[in-house]
Amino acid sequence: FSAGISNLALFEAEMSAHAWQLMGMAERGYLPKILAQRSHYNTPKYGIAIGLLVIIAMSVADFSQLVEMLNFNYALSLLLEYAAFVKLRFSHRDVPRPYRVPIPDWAAPLFVLIPCGMIVVLFSLA
Repeated sequence: FSAGISNLALFEAEMSAHAWQLMGMAERGYLPKILAQRSHYNTPKYGIAIGLLVIIAMSVADFSQLVEMLNFNYALSLLLEYAAFVKLRFSHRDVPRPYRVPIPDWAAPLFVLIPCGMIVVLFSLA
């Protein structure tokens, strides 16, 4: 029983966080302004509705398909992080940061080459 309640709480926290993120992006102009509307409870009205629709759409899929899709999206996000690392390493060299990877700038693309290659191999095998 406790694990079920814990899972419901985790689900609610995730859904709320995603709804607020959608609203925040809409308020900054990255998404349509309609997503910035709030209900009379001051909650992101359309963000919650979109999250619910996505969950309903995903609930009909097979569990193994969901895991594969989640891993694919995670791998794509890793590729974006690696690309941002390399780009920022060359375009914003002198920006103060809390931690700097101790390699020369020319080695940054080589540093992420093996992980990127492994991700591409996994994409081709899936």
